[in-house]
Amino acid sequence: MSRRAEELLKDLNFAIQNTDEGAPCEGRDLLFFPEGHESIQRSATLEAKMVCRSCPFRLACGAYAIAAQEPYGIWGGTTPEERRAISRS
Repeated sequence: MSRRAEELLKDLNFAIQNTDEGAPCEGRDLLFFPEGHESIQRSATLEAKMVCRSCPFRLACGAYAIAAQEPYGIWGGTTPEERRAISRS
């Protein structure tokens, strides 16, 4: 992991730990890292993106995922493919 990604992750974790609400994705691994049939994955991805829309950590989460080149899961409301496209641009 790059130094930048490590810093972003540290900042993200600090922000989440210092809020009363926590992150809305906590404890919802199956939603943010869906497995199974393609239709299940599509449905979970759409639901996860909806959760991300109202998350106060969305931008920090997405920035970390892009910097770390996270290959799996929904981070900051983006899929791995969307993050790769952002990185290329």
